[in-house]
Amino acid sequence: MRVAVLGSGFAGLSAAEKALEKYEDVVLYSSSKKEVSKPENGYGELLESLSKTPVSRTGEGVLRKTEELKWLGDEMSKNLKMNDCYVIDRSIVQANWIEKLEDEGLLTNLEEKIDEEKFDEICTGFDLVIDASGPEPVSEKILDISNNEEYAIESISTRKVESFNDHPMTAVGPFMKKFYWINTRSKDRATVGAVSNNLPNLDDAKTLLEKKLNNHEVEIKRENLRYGKIPFLGYRDFKKSAQNHINAEVRLVGDAAGLNNGITGFGLQRACESGKAAAELSSNEKYVEWLKSSYRIAKLYDHTVGKIARILGWSTFAKYMEVTGANITYPASTDPRTPKEALKAVKDIATASK
Repeated sequence: MRVAVLGSGFAGLSAAEKALEKYEDVVLYSSSKKEVSKPENGYGELLESLSKTPVSRTGEGVLRKTEELKWLGDEMSKNLKMNDCYVIDRSIVQANWIEKLEDEGLLTNLEEKIDEEKFDEICTGFDLVIDASGPEPVSEKILDISNNEEYAIESISTRKVESFNDHPMTAVGPFMKKFYWINTRSKDRATVGAVSNNLPNLDDAKTLLEKKLNNHEVEIKRENLRYGKIPFLGYRDFKKSAQNHINAEVRLVGDAAGLNNGITGFGLQRACESGKAAAELSSNEKYVEWLKSSYRIAKLYDHTVGKIARILGWSTFAKYMEVTGANITYPASTDPRTPKEALKAVKDIATASK
């Protein structure tokens, strides 16, 4: 079987790694105009549940473990607990990952932009095509994949070089219904940005983020802020995430399948596990069933607890935690996968510890 993987992010590289274990002929395409493995935006560098991904905690580009998330708002004095979370330099992690897979036999075509014509050509010559090309995947129009705008998070973000000695730990604060962040990578480098369920006016959102960051003596240039739309559970119909096109079975993974967490917007672990499953399973039908079974509880939790969080906003939750002392830990409280985990998450949120 010939396998093509479109996208050199976490989902694509996980798919390529698993495909190499099963098949000899695997080709990785970058599917992007940007330099391969170089993220253009300022998010995706807080890796949750690292032990459940192919990334080694001692690997180059894994910068530090973070056990707490500092809250920058006035509503709460304590920090949010984190478990198995690491700050990474995604460029380095992905570049080394690609090099490792090339040594193991992966063929790469990282220069060519994948448009609809090239996608058809790939589907003519390959048996399995794994589309890991992001929230607006190459196959979107070709496979007639519909969007559900209710289940998407908008973001603005950038990378910043200046002194971050005053921000030694990753920090977040209230921004509209979601949060803004300062994710410190080193003493002079960080990623900064904000996400919300709706950015009604992009200029106003940039102004608000500038003001929030200025309060912490972090200055940004508006023109450097990159806009993005991050899909989460419900944004893509799982049945549409595995289709036949020309000679190939096409499977969407990661952001292309809309697997991000709707409460936090994070999704690197989900990207890795979906990439692995898409390469490992023997048919489109089995991949769709895997998506449904793997995310049944997560989707239910996201469309109940997550919906409440989206309506009330992070600021309200911060006030609630301060008053009640509720014990919320990421990712356990925001991304449960089993009924037992979901019940514990609800209990942690609802139970006062003061």
